[in-house]
Amino acid sequence: MFKKEYPREYELNPEEVVSDEVDFYAHTILRMGVADGDWQKVGKCKDVGDTDNILFRGYRKNAIDHKERIWYAWYINKEWFTIGKLTSDFRAKSDIGSVWVSSAVAYRIRNGVFPGTAYWPEEH
Repeated sequence: MFKKEYPREYELNPEEVVSDEVDFYAHTILRMGVADGDWQKVGKCKDVGDTDNILFRGYRKNAIDHKERIWYAWYINKEWFTIGKLTSDFRAKSDIGSVWVSSAVAYRIRNGVFPGTAYWPEEH
């Protein structure tokens, strides 16, 4: 998602939008977001920019509590690697790698966090 906000009546140019500064990255199903009314399609752009440096993170589900979570990360289309404990530096340069429903992405745009991440103390 991009940092810049556009007024509803603004005639969007897809190339202009994708050249803006990125606020965060998220995995989602765009078609479902359109169908659910969380966003609307205004065009398409073949140049989506540099995707080689987009970094996602997750943790192993077998952790008993957040202090025992072993985090891992990956770049798009690359192998996962273990990072261990989630540091504030690594958190700042990576995004949560779950596939989010469109309403969760819309929630993140409005509130700055994904719904439910209040239960992840290391996210705040």
